[in-house]
Amino acid sequence: MRGWLLLGAVALLVGCEAKLDAASPEAFNRSVEKMVESVPQAERTKLVRDIRQVTKDLGPALIVGIGDQNAGKAMFQQKAAKYDGLTVEQIRTAAHAKRVEDAERETKSKLDTVAENIARAQAALARAEALPADIVSFKLLGASPVPARDAPWIDIEVANTTDAELVQFAGVYEVRYKSGAATGKTQLQQFRYDSIGNALPSVPAGQTARVQLQNFYHSPNADLEVVSLDVISFSVRNGATVGTKAGEVYTAKQNLAMKQEQAKRVQEEIKNKDVDAL
Repeated sequence: MRGWLLLGAVALLVGCEAKLDAASPEAFNRSVEKMVESVPQAERTKLVRDIRQVTKDLGPALIVGIGDQNAGKAMFQQKAAKYDGLTVEQIRTAAHAKRVEDAERETKSKLDTVAENIARAQAALARAEALPADIVSFKLLGASPVPARDAPWIDIEVANTTDAELVQFAGVYEVRYKSGAATGKTQLQQFRYDSIGNALPSVPAGQTARVQLQNFYHSPNADLEVVSLDVISFSVRNGATVGTKAGEVYTAKQNLAMKQEQAKRVQEEIKNKDVDAL
């Protein structure tokens, strides 16, 4: 007798399982309220999101159906028929599948975008590297790399093949840490050489000269080395500032590195994304 009572209780529970009712807009709203109330409080916010995810195409039909009890109600019933009788678990399963589908679409879009950005950046770098050589060349002198700790000055050889006096140039140099916690990391420092404003020697037309730049990283406590130097622009006396091939290449490399870093962040974001997280 006791066993029959238990079976009857189970049957009653199954029969009372909350389901969506698509008979009318009003019935649908009531069934949603009952369904949400049927789960523990901690699960209700997520269930509401799941119901919205699954039935989001019903929005306009629900509004029209409530306002028009004839044609509007018929339109709602036609749109909502596929949701009639859905249980909590069926809604959760469908919502999860929809979120996975949306996430996959979003992932593809993001990966396509970063791939296109990298391809454009690589093409820009190739164009910069194909530019003709500059009429003024700059060469980092000394040991390669130059020990920055022991060099208060950075020596550069400047070959001015123009027919005018070279008076200014600017760019960046890169230093690398040789020891400590930052070993292997690099840092950039901008520089500007100005023979007009700072009483420094200029480079006469058609000549090659050795000039010195101040090393901002010179310190007995900083174990660094200068690994590269790029002059981005220069100007001759009474002339306009001219961009260099090295400057174009430098800018293109920086842009490519930025796009590659963005791609890494996107991939990490995709890897850690939880489609079911609230």
